[in-house]
Amino acid sequence: MRKILVLGASKYQIPTILKAQSLGYAAVTADNLPDNPGHKLANVSHKVSTTDFSGLSAIAAQEKISGVIAPATDVAVTTAAMIAKAFGLPGPPIESAIILTDKANFRSFLTGRGFPCPLSWPFTKPKFPLSCPPDSGPWIIKPNRSSGSKGIFRITHPAQFKIYAQETLNFSLDKKGLIEQFIPGSQHTAEGLVFGGQVKVALITDRQTAPPPYVATWGHKVPSQLSALDQALVLDSLKKVFSLLNLWNGPFDCDFVFTAEKNIYFLELSPRIGGNSLSQLFDAALQTDFLRYAVNLAMGDKNPNFSFSKQPKVVAISLLGVMNSGKAQWQAQAQEEFSKMPGVLSFEMDIKPGDQVEPFINGRRVLGQILLTANSRLELDHLQQKVHQILDLKAV
Repeated sequence: MRKILVLGASKYQIPTILKAQSLGYAAVTADNLPDNPGHKLANVSHKVSTTDFSGLSAIAAQEKISGVIAPATDVAVTTAAMIAKAFGLPGPPIESAIILTDKANFRSFLTGRGFPCPLSWPFTKPKFPLSCPPDSGPWIIKPNRSSGSKGIFRITHPAQFKIYAQETLNFSLDKKGLIEQFIPGSQHTAEGLVFGGQVKVALITDRQTAPPPYVATWGHKVPSQLSALDQALVLDSLKKVFSLLNLWNGPFDCDFVFTAEKNIYFLELSPRIGGNSLSQLFDAALQTDFLRYAVNLAMGDKNPNFSFSKQPKVVAISLLGVMNSGKAQWQAQAQEEFSKMPGVLSFEMDIKPGDQVEPFINGRRVLGQILLTANSRLELDHLQQKVHQILDLKAV
């Protein structure tokens, strides 16, 4: 049985593990947290950090892997690229992975090639950078190397920098941060697959985010309210980036801002499967199997038979959370009510009533999800509001 090395074994990697197994591959997990649930589902598991190239190389050789994948985590993308090159497996170029998973590098890449990019200033201490004009706000401060919206904040005054900057640095793998101009516009995500350098299938969502000072993703809705022409502009711009970075085959995940002037600001772009249950939304909207294609491409499939709907259905994914610490509570009858409600495709809770929970300000603090569908965006909005009222999730 051919084996695929899955970097990460948290709940966010579980769908990829299960998909690989359903396709007849053995899933080998690597993660330095032995209690992560993906380990229990894997065919073989190893307690090794997803950034430990030496340790992962030994595992790759020992297990005789045929593919490597880093789903829903930026921190493992470069390691996956290094393993792919060392063992002659499909994967993004190491240089491209380094650019895309290092925000300062990515900003330099965009600026140097004429793409719109917010002005940004690096910092390594919780002191407002002298190079950043104090009247150029509002700003976003973020870790240079991290993922899942951890340590990212929106601020409007230099005094707020001191409140959040140390947390930002703590979440960065290299202990560096960026402060950059906040770009007003609509928030979106593009999730898709590249094959032969072409965007074969993509889904552009309207991204829902937490209220300031936070920016965590709270959900996605499709079809996007961007026009078909504007979406084509986004995909064309992405294709140019992929060509410059020699990204020919595999999944991609991109968060961007679309401004009133039709400028496209790429905030994050990574050659990996997206988090926030995007693959589930993708499949429901386009009637396809995103993870199957992503896994098979990682295993070297030369002739993927892409099949998907040309126009997305009206679908939303709501990520569930609370905005204060406490013990989680929700209405016990919600599960039964949702099972009878037209439009509720799935409902999952990752915790039990009474579990201690923290504010939903980053991707680590998602408590569950609801996948919804409707006949129109207006109907979808009403359904989303209704299910949240029925669930009545809170922390007390």
